[in-house]
Amino acid sequence: MQRRALLTALATGVASLTGCLKGSLDAAGGQSPDSPADIWGEEPPCPAFGRTADRTVCTGGGHPEPSGVTVALDPPVDAPLRAGKPFIVTLRPRADVPLTFAPGDWTVRRLGDEGWTDVASGKTPTGFTTVYPDEQYEWRVGVDGAVATTDEATRIGASFDPGRYAFSLTASVGRGWSHGKRIECVVLFAVRGR
Repeated sequence: MQRRALLTALATGVASLTGCLKGSLDAAGGQSPDSPADIWGEEPPCPAFGRTADRTVCTGGGHPEPSGVTVALDPPVDAPLRAGKPFIVTLRPRADVPLTFAPGDWTVRRLGDEGWTDVASGKTPTGFTTVYPDEQYEWRVGVDGAVATTDEATRIGASFDPGRYAFSLTASVGRGWSHGKRIECVVLFAVRGR
């Protein structure tokens, strides 16, 4: 129940993959009914950052729910995000198979004129965690305190300036990290000014 109270206190929660960032994004990084196309186009391209992944899937930024994928990385509920406000990204299985990943091996990148630039990342992974069906793992971004990892969540004490971002990590589906199929999960999100 502590998790539920924290989610309520942060005014965020776990969203489904569909409908989290519907509509086009304006140049400031938020939704705009007046902007049918923006610098991303109708659907932003899905960037691939992981070199060891068998497949890359995107959510957020207008991407539809990927089909045939057994992993879900849910974007923040509130879109667009406001600078300085905390948010949560959630990893969960979408099938009856476990997901194995390194909770500290995540990266946030910002899209600029020169492409994607790393702006925050976890430390070198020190171990792996497995999430089973009906379980989930959260990255709580923008909460007070230093980066800390537990069995259920990673706290990331960072905030982001207005712009367009990608949160990414790689999860192994099925038979552990060494033998499972590796899927790079990317969440696209936008941050507006306060």
